[in-house]
Amino acid sequence: MTPFLMYLILAVLVGVMVGFFLFIVSSKNSKRKIESEGGVTNELFSIISNLQDGIIMYTPEFKITFFNKAAEEIFNIKSVEVMETVMTPKNTQIPRLKALAQVFFPTLAVSSSRVNEYDRNSQVTELVVGDSGLELRVTNVKLLDEQGRVKGFVKVLYNRTRELQVLKSKTEFVSVAAHQLRTPLTAIQWAAESLLEDNEGFKEQHNKMVEIIWQASKKILGIVDDLLNIAKMEEGRFGYSFKEVELIEFISTLLNSLKERTKDLGIKLFFDKPQSSRIIVQADPARLEMALSNIVDNAIRYNVKGGEVGVLIELLKDKPFVKISVRDTGIGILEDDIKRLFTKFYRGQNAVKVRVEGSGLGLYIVKNIIERHGGKIWVESEINRGTTIHFTLPTDPKFIPLKEKTEIDA
Repeated sequence: MTPFLMYLILAVLVGVMVGFFLFIVSSKNSKRKIESEGGVTNELFSIISNLQDGIIMYTPEFKITFFNKAAEEIFNIKSVEVMETVMTPKNTQIPRLKALAQVFFPTLAVSSSRVNEYDRNSQVTELVVGDSGLELRVTNVKLLDEQGRVKGFVKVLYNRTRELQVLKSKTEFVSVAAHQLRTPLTAIQWAAESLLEDNEGFKEQHNKMVEIIWQASKKILGIVDDLLNIAKMEEGRFGYSFKEVELIEFISTLLNSLKERTKDLGIKLFFDKPQSSRIIVQADPARLEMALSNIVDNAIRYNVKGGEVGVLIELLKDKPFVKISVRDTGIGILEDDIKRLFTKFYRGQNAVKVRVEGSGLGLYIVKNIIERHGGKIWVESEINRGTTIHFTLPTDPKFIPLKEKTEIDA
């Protein structure tokens, strides 16, 4: 289960708890209920008041009815200052209420992006609010009465500011270090290439040494480029440019460019095309090529002599998605390794035995690219029988995450 999904479930559970609490205290027989069930109410009130996440309850008219301790700390406002206050867009003009008002009206925030758009009763938004750049993940949950009518709302606020600052510091360090390494490594590679091209008078032994230098500098530059790409991804600077892509032609072109390599290695490469003559998706061609090339390259690299690599496309029934599967007949992946396959710097135990070199960054980048396109990626594998990596892409652009949609070409 992903951290985001765990957070979403927790936020919804908090909403349910708050809803139950409100149901008890707002009932016509509230006094009798509180007297008979006061233990439950007091326990719920204590839990909600002391949660580490901020909790704000308010009516359909935007009148604040509850403001817990964590919310006080996030906004540096005491609950007594805002209780019974009706929030309006004009509150953004009041300095001490500006960040809070932007949470109520996300279109006025410094930055706003929807994380989910599939649940009618809960919505998750990532916001940057206030003059200090407070970064929050806000889950908004509807509270319904017995007839299903909206009686109020709960906002669950997770303060990501410190966490993102630490991540940004780490990312900046990696980015600066990688840039500093890239310049001398490029010079070394260029010098080695020049020596290989103009090697008159060199002994065979010297040629081999220069070849080793060139190959090593090429591999290290590849790792440096991967680190720079990850730094850009984590800072939101990877730069996606979406446009219409005809998927069948796109994959055919990519696989044709690999045929010579697979032929030399004795590996059969085939493309199982769907019945549809055309499948159109919104994608960034360069990023999608990077992802698919990495998957196919792994399928070739960890295959066996005389093995096969097959690519299959199929439109999912009753879903606006297309599934692409890359199957190989290689060494397979251990079940314990599958769980960590898409994390940074991780390589499967048997993969390390077959090929010592490798950074463990490729599939992390692939997963990021696929998810930024609105898809999902997963693996099926059997040791010594092969691996299949599946990933989906939406055929409907509305399933592309909102923070990427703005970059879709008109």
